[in-house]
Amino acid sequence: MKQQNLICAALLALSILSALPANAQAEPSYEQGMAAINGKDYGTAYRIFKALADKGDPSSRNAMGVLYQNGMGVEVNPVEAAKWFKLAAKQGNAKAQGNLGAMYFFGDGVAKDVVESARLLQLSAEQGYSGAQANLGVLYRDGIGVKQDYAEAAKWLKRAAEQGEAPAQLNLATFYEDGVGVPKDIQLAFYWYRQAAEQGDVKAQVFLGNQYAAGDLVARDLPEAAKWYRLAAAQGSAAAEHGLAVLYYNGGGVEKSLSEFVRLTKSAAEKGFVKAQYNLGAMYVHADGLPKDYAQALVWFTRAAEQGHSGAQFNLGQLYGEGYGTAKDYAQAAKWFAIAAAAGEADAQNKLGFYYSKGLGVKQNDAEAIKWFKLAAAQGLLQAQANLGMVYEDGYGVTPDIAEAIKWYQPAAEKGDTSAQNRLGDIFNEGESVPQDYAEANKWYRMAAEQGDDRGQHMLGAHYLLGLGFSKDLAAALKWEQLSAAQGNDSAENDLGYMYLNGEGVVQSYTEALKWFGLAAAHGNVLAQRAMASMYEKGIGINQNAKQAIKWYRMAAKQGDAESKTALKRLGAK
Repeated sequence: MKQQNLICAALLALSILSALPANAQAEPSYEQGMAAINGKDYGTAYRIFKALADKGDPSSRNAMGVLYQNGMGVEVNPVEAAKWFKLAAKQGNAKAQGNLGAMYFFGDGVAKDVVESARLLQLSAEQGYSGAQANLGVLYRDGIGVKQDYAEAAKWLKRAAEQGEAPAQLNLATFYEDGVGVPKDIQLAFYWYRQAAEQGDVKAQVFLGNQYAAGDLVARDLPEAAKWYRLAAAQGSAAAEHGLAVLYYNGGGVEKSLSEFVRLTKSAAEKGFVKAQYNLGAMYVHADGLPKDYAQALVWFTRAAEQGHSGAQFNLGQLYGEGYGTAKDYAQAAKWFAIAAAAGEADAQNKLGFYYSKGLGVKQNDAEAIKWFKLAAAQGLLQAQANLGMVYEDGYGVTPDIAEAIKWYQPAAEKGDTSAQNRLGDIFNEGESVPQDYAEANKWYRMAAEQGDDRGQHMLGAHYLLGLGFSKDLAAALKWEQLSAAQGNDSAENDLGYMYLNGEGVVQSYTEALKWFGLAAAHGNVLAQRAMASMYEKGIGINQNAKQAIKWYRMAAKQGDAESKTALKRLGAK
């Protein structure tokens, strides 16, 4: 219940009285005072109402209270306003009782007393004053000054709503929507939302915009959503600006306009609307309608994060963790990940688990890492499930347990996580505490390969090349190894080198073999480095060159390759 609504109601009630009649009496009348109010001649209004109030006229005494409450023709003086409201209220004036009830609620000009507020509002409401009925309904709804009673709240809100009180119409709509104090009735809820919206109630207009945009309580109608958003936005509603911005972004109900999306999002964000602040940060990260600017993204994610937006908190952690738009700061990153994680943000829980596993910005703690991985995994986050699989497979803070690892890898793999698919493939390929099963391994490698994962493609190609889990198929091997190598997978590049060297599935070509070995070797593949060295040493497809052979053998030897170390001794090189 807002005080300003009560004041507005009182003024409205005054303003609708008839103006000064043509044959005005010589003695000032209440109607003349109202005419002066309507003409914004507050000095004259004050003189007229004061004269009548001093003679005991309750309506004029209420008017005096309104003048002092709003500073019309006099300085704002809540104490003086309360004095006049009290005089009129004792005479049974409904508006004065309602206005005085509001003052007791807020402690404005009188000592705060919610029980007295409720008493006065009840007296006023029973006389039919709609503003008091609307506010009394709120008191019964919230149990302030009276025992909470939703049915009684609905009764008074309905009486006020039927007299055109927009705030009451809005509150009554929520009662029908939720079935509070009245039987649930979506059609009636929507009726009252519309009644309030058509009177200019911003919250109701935003509600209608949201409903027409989402299609929850009514059929989806994006042009209608845009209409209500525009009306509310014209009154400065940040929520409406945000809703309208989304429509412009998607071209729903309005002509698609990235510039309007940016303008409205900025306006809503600057007014503190948290979703717009988050979107603005994301726009600067992804260069979506704005130039990429991580520093600006940091500003807006911070504003949204400080308002409790968990997605912004997670992204803020990402920026600090990667050093985008700011100096890299793992402690700050961990702080924001922890806040978002505590709010239930699955990505943040997984990231916090990773930070604890590596000791980034926090003290290394495997137990904490597992705790956060499990929380994220329980929400179905595939990456967290895959991370838990690795924890149990490798024994990070727990006893290695392949069965438990498989338990966590499998749901992630089945839902498309390629890292989990590859790990399951490796477990069955290598027979890690389970019977070796190439067919099962290939099932998981294929899943990863068909999603474009270079490692899955390489492993599937290698198994076709060697005939592991199915018949040897050099054409299939070439296909998958080429797809993997095109993504820079050094193992696939090395395998292609051997296929061209030996003419397996391809026309033998030392030139092609050297090309693929060279690519793999440059990527650090030890087998390809040794192969390059051997071809230079023996002059296969290239002139013999002991210097080049030694160079490649040394690279492989530095990675611990025993055969390359032996070759260096044979060539008399250190």
